[in-house]
Amino acid sequence: MVEETDGIAEALEGEMHRALAAGGRIGSAIARAREEARRRALAAADRMDGAAERMDTEERMAVTAKRARAAEAEAEARRAFAHADQEDARADAARASARHDPDPCERARAEVEAEERADAAAAERADGRTQHADAERRRDAARDLEARGGPSGRGGAKGAEASDLPAQHFGAKRLDPSVAATRARAGASQAQPATAAVARKAAAPAARVKATRGITAQRSGPAR
Repeated sequence: MVEETDGIAEALEGEMHRALAAGGRIGSAIARAREEARRRALAAADRMDGAAERMDTEERMAVTAKRARAAEAEAEARRAFAHADQEDARADAARASARHDPDPCERARAEVEAEERADAAAAERADGRTQHADAERRRDAARDLEARGGPSGRGGAKGAEASDLPAQHFGAKRLDPSVAATRARAGASQAQPATAAVARKAAAPAARVKATRGITAQRSGPAR
């Protein structure tokens, strides 16, 4: 004989099954949310690490680029100074020709050439100084970038970056072309080197002073 019920037990059992199923779904959703949050946190950390690495790489690239441009500017400075030395040598040769060539026309032409060569040398040397200053600025910028947190461990290379260009390109000046031409003309007109003419001219005032003193002494002596 089948026992009859009022269906309450079945209803309670059904509600319990539904509650358990809902609890399982909620637990799964919470677990998925936690896993998603963990993945997002890991991805954010990876992005931060990647950004830091990219910044370090960019700084390294910037330092390398500045050093490369500094080396290029230094090479240009050396080229300009070398050309200036060549023009100076040609100007000296032209001055020698202006002093000793027997042909007046050739002497005049040599004087003009000497002035042009000297001007070209001065222009090349000025360009070399500009390029050298640019190289120094770029090297300083690279060192500043390293000091602000760029690549480290390169401090020992600073000394190697220092320029070893001859000091003659930054300090002493060569003889002015117009003065050299004047001295050359003076020496050529008297058939002697310009240096001898200048030395004789410089010694002349001293001789006049000596003669004047002698005359004064004679006048101030005892009258006879």
